[in-house]
Amino acid sequence: MRLIDWAASGVPARPAYALALDLLVFVVGWTGYAVLSRTVLERLGRARRWAGYIAVWNWCNVVQYALLLAGSLPVLFHAPEPVSQASALVVLGWALWLEWFATKLALDLSGVAAAGLVMLDLSVGLLLAAVAGV
Repeated sequence: MRLIDWAASGVPARPAYALALDLLVFVVGWTGYAVLSRTVLERLGRARRWAGYIAVWNWCNVVQYALLLAGSLPVLFHAPEPVSQASALVVLGWALWLEWFATKLALDLSGVAAAGLVMLDLSVGLLLAAVAGV
């Protein structure tokens, strides 16, 4: 994703630093959400389902990254702005729905509880992105 961003906006002055920072944010975000979700699931009485859920969540991340990559193609090919924005919106909605649906099924939770876990995941990512400035 970062490479597509650089293709559209230019390579930063220190690309190795930017890639290392992205990798660090990814690892901390993945680990942080896994630890936080374990705590939340213990409180929800679903701790025994945590390992299976993390496996499902991890595979959902792979699919979400593929969706986000596909949604970035209009920007890469210099499509008109409304097409690029619509593509990004559809892909983001689809990625959020996928994580919500997988969370709901894997943990046998209500839709609201599953949405809460999705929001926790998003919050961890947004917090790390804000702190790292990415």
